[in-house]
Amino acid sequence: MKRLIVALLVAALCMVAPAVAFGWDELPTEKTVKVISVNPTSNAFFDIHIGQDIYPTWCVDAKKDVNTGSYTAKLSTTIGAGEKWNKINWVLNNKGDATYKEVQAAIWTILGQTIRWDQRSWYTPVAKKLVMDAKCHGDFIPECGQIGAVLVKPKRGCGQDTIFELATPVCIPDPTPTPTPVPEFPTMMIPVFLVGSLMVAGSILKKE
Repeated sequence: MKRLIVALLVAALCMVAPAVAFGWDELPTEKTVKVISVNPTSNAFFDIHIGQDIYPTWCVDAKKDVNTGSYTAKLSTTIGAGEKWNKINWVLNNKGDATYKEVQAAIWTILGQTIRWDQRSWYTPVAKKLVMDAKCHGDFIPECGQIGAVLVKPKRGCGQDTIFELATPVCIPDPTPTPTPVPEFPTMMIPVFLVGSLMVAGSILKKE
């Protein structure tokens, strides 16, 4: 019976494993990524596919074009990697209703890159405000459940560096119940109890 239960558990894990998405615990690492730059499914500059999962992706190297197709890349976290990356992570978590063009222009500006002439119209007042607001958040670190950017550096010169959005692990409340505080014995009651005890003892002695 024990062997049967173990076998069933292993089988269940094998069925669930393919559905598990890429996670922060796998960084840094090398992965095969597939870049799609046309008609992204999300409100981003383009999409990156890792396995069966799709991630909103942004350009961080304005000098190079984005290469479509599959290639090997090194993935690493940008969380806490420097003031500029902290600002970009803040933008990704506070972009609100900004279009993907405005967010992309803000990212290029924060990184100190030159926006290409045919994309300069992307730097709208909304994009400028994102950049200005981000200046006050150079120490931003995403909290549980917020977005963090993963840096993608292609190997063998296959394309430009990019970042994709990945939600940080959701915090699970501590299941340990808070112990019920034990009420302190009121110090002022000690004389009362002492006097009462003496009166009871005296009454018993008189009866005897």
